[in-house]
Amino acid sequence: RNAPVQIDGGVRLYAAGGYHSLFVKISDGTLWGTGKNFYGQLGDGSATDQSTPVQINISVGYIDGIAAGYDHSLFIDGSNLFSMGRNEYGQLGDGSTTDRSTPVLVDGNVSSVGAGTYHSLYAKTDGSLWAMGRNNFGQLGDGSTTDRNASVQIDGNVSSVAAGTYHSLYVKTDGSLWAMGYNNSGQLGDGWTVDRNTPVQIDGNVSSVAAGANHSLYLKTDGSLWAMGRNNFGQLGDESTTDRSTPVQIDVNVGQHVVSGSVAAGANHSLYVKSDGSLRVMGANDSGQLGDGTNDDKVIPIEPKPFYLDLQAGSGGTVLGSGNFGIYETATLSAVPQTGYFFDGWNGDYSSTGNPAIVTMDGAKAIAAQFTNLSSHTNALEEIARTDGNASGISYVQNNPSIYNLFTLSEKESAESAASAQSLATVQANLAEQGLSLLTYFDQVNANLPHTHNWYYQPGMGWLWTQANTFPFVYRAASGDQVGGWLYFSQLADQPNPSFYDYASGTWITPSGSD
Repeated sequence: RNAPVQIDGGVRLYAAGGYHSLFVKISDGTLWGTGKNFYGQLGDGSATDQSTPVQINISVGYIDGIAAGYDHSLFIDGSNLFSMGRNEYGQLGDGSTTDRSTPVLVDGNVSSVGAGTYHSLYAKTDGSLWAMGRNNFGQLGDGSTTDRNASVQIDGNVSSVAAGTYHSLYVKTDGSLWAMGYNNSGQLGDGWTVDRNTPVQIDGNVSSVAAGANHSLYLKTDGSLWAMGRNNFGQLGDESTTDRSTPVQIDVNVGQHVVSGSVAAGANHSLYVKSDGSLRVMGANDSGQLGDGTNDDKVIPIEPKPFYLDLQAGSGGTVLGSGNFGIYETATLSAVPQTGYFFDGWNGDYSSTGNPAIVTMDGAKAIAAQFTNLSSHTNALEEIARTDGNASGISYVQNNPSIYNLFTLSEKESAESAASAQSLATVQANLAEQGLSLLTYFDQVNANLPHTHNWYYQPGMGWLWTQANTFPFVYRAASGDQVGGWLYFSQLADQPNPSFYDYASGTWITPSGSD
């Protein structure tokens, strides 16, 4: 999805992992999960993936915090910390390396929790910081690179935590920001690219922090947003793709939301909420993760407002080209008439007779295609046939061969009813409107070389197309406004006894005398 789709209503907490998601409802405090579940990370007692949310059993019934790692999940249920999912490196903190498909109790009196790829962090109500799981780059901050399947204490006076792929960050009660772990892209923000297995202080007056795969963001008490680390997709939002080993300021007036925080980081993208409640996104967008209706990366923060195209067709045809579009993207719209109709133009938020139409999406638009029935259009064929052939007609059909209901040569020769004549007339009218003779197009269908030529009116016959002495088709007017039949010349006109195929009667005719 490259534009947001609503999943549920009344949600107060949410977390996104590698391939799964968690959220908590406001109304009853229930915990729900959806997505990949191979290791039991949804906690529903199974290893079955879920494309719609499933409820996770909890003991107390009021969730204070949730976190999602790559393949594991954690939640605080009435100050008790529970975990489930993959446990290969001890990231569940239950003293084992056994995967769990139902929640297991880890600790009590927990106030904040974070989940990295294969490690976990949490702060207790007394301010102590604890960590468990993989520690290959020192991300647990205990001075070693030894994995831990039970939590070890790291620091004290901690208020909030965040975990990236192989690095960790936390904020202390005095507002100081600390970091440890993998630092290859400068994601720790200490001015180096050297890994740290003990915490290093990065900044002060910090209110919240977020960690992506190899980048980090934090919000200061003055409302300014800062970022550091990997920036190959523009995830730092500083108008570049240059990695930063020291924090760079991104924005000001960023809001501090009590429930869920105002800054979030994915693998290679970032999001934050401003004080006016508007959302900003930046970074990788190959899967539409920025939600702006495109799949284009963004190196500066943008507000993801996809413009919606409401495309409608009147009776007599269909339209191609719909969906969601980013700012100033273009939408290509094609009108495809049904048999017996021709395209009459676009109306609504876009007015044109061009087909296909190129529309600049500078806002949400509602556009309709109008089609007209040939049988109810006064002198439709004769009026349209007055258009002289021109070079633009050649280009038009060559560039847009799929928007017409074209008849093949064999279908044309086997036609035996007036309905077939009507179909052919419809196609002719459509192409003649663009200055192209379908008659010549059919005559040269095998060569794939459409041409245009002039029309002229012959009394008693109607509007004819001609090229030298070859007359492959003639339109024969009936009476008044009625649509006539089509005559097909089987021989060159300058040969004796030429014969014609009359689609209206389904018979061959050899004209003579005044015929």
